[in-house]
Amino acid sequence: MEFYRDTAASTPLHRVGEVRDIARAYLYLLEQPHTTGTVLTADGGAVLA
Repeated sequence: MEFYRDTAASTPLHRVGEVRDIARAYLYLLEQPHTTGTVLTADGGAVLA
């Protein structure tokens, strides 16, 4: 649990992503006709930190 707490503390969202977060990102890409060839980074904002 310490790993998850520390990881969450280091992201802008202050939580660890869950399966449903990734599923929602995946569904978003499937539903948008103009996102072909797009790479979506679902990392809780870690790229910004």
